[in-house]
Amino acid sequence: MNYLASGLSYLRSPSKENGGALDSTGSAGATGAGAEGADGGVETSSCRRPEQVDAQQRYQDAFEFLRSTIDDLNLVQADSDLKEYCDDRCLKRFIRANGGDAAAALHQLRSVLEWRQEQKPQRTFCPKCAECPTAHNMRLVGTDVEGRPVLYSCFGQAFDRWDPDVNSQHLEWVLESTLRWIRRTNCAKDQWLIVSDYHGFGMSDCSPSTMMKAKTLMDRFPESLFKIFMVDAPYIFSQSFNVVKPIVPQDTKDKMAFVTLEETKAELLPLVGEDLYRWLRAEMEENRDPAINQTKRYWEFLDKETGEPRAHDARGMAHVVQGDHYDMPCLSRHFEWSPAPPAMAKRFKAEAEQKAKN
Repeated sequence: MNYLASGLSYLRSPSKENGGALDSTGSAGATGAGAEGADGGVETSSCRRPEQVDAQQRYQDAFEFLRSTIDDLNLVQADSDLKEYCDDRCLKRFIRANGGDAAAALHQLRSVLEWRQEQKPQRTFCPKCAECPTAHNMRLVGTDVEGRPVLYSCFGQAFDRWDPDVNSQHLEWVLESTLRWIRRTNCAKDQWLIVSDYHGFGMSDCSPSTMMKAKTLMDRFPESLFKIFMVDAPYIFSQSFNVVKPIVPQDTKDKMAFVTLEETKAELLPLVGEDLYRWLRAEMEENRDPAINQTKRYWEFLDKETGEPRAHDARGMAHVVQGDHYDMPCLSRHFEWSPAPPAMAKRFKAEAEQKAKN
């Protein structure tokens, strides 16, 4: 769920260098050989500054070192899941995250591989959502204009969000599913854009434990966040964020955007396009409607009375949720659930508070 937004201020921000850094497609950046110049022509290596050439070569050398080292690791060779995980784009994300430092990239990657071998995140599933699909609601809903996956979540639609450990499991499940979707669809971009809707956020959501668990988890997905939009974040969150803001790296702050619902059109529309923006706006307005919010089941896309598809499919855009590779929290295909969310939410919160006291 979107407790990620609460913990984003602790997110490890990768260091970057201009001049030939590997981009998210896995190729050299705009300063690399063959990149287009400002006049639209092709910029050759003779047109680039020496430091740009050096940076490009350093990134390329780092990739070749990482590729050969990983291919020789028994840890990877003995595990088909790890072997699939360590594709070229994965290695280049770790290199970008460490500013071209091959040794640092290898150190971080080894740590992540050991975690993946032990925890097997590719096989995880949120236990709360298995019991009750309204527990959390962060999900893949579409793609932006450049093909990046877009994730959406709303605090007011997550009725069992007070257990930091389970929240971390849900976030792990969603990010791992998104990473798998990127790989299976051969997505042009390997970063994601997040729209975190703060409608329903309260004091109980200001959890330091949740923040630190989000930070730890996000360290295992380096260079995967493109941008996060925090919609209608309330004053209580801004006060908490201001405490840690001085220590948040600039790269991370550059990826964060605090916007109101009305400001989303100017900020989001150019990035996600008209169709997805209409979906996002309809979803956010629907979640703010008291007549809908308290009984909404986002995974149901057929009208119970008519049997016809709803005008607004709250699961997400059709090209994503009806795709062959969609294995996100798509409980609408198989799940039947009846208890009213408000009653369940009251019980879940009471249980979480009791657990915290014990």
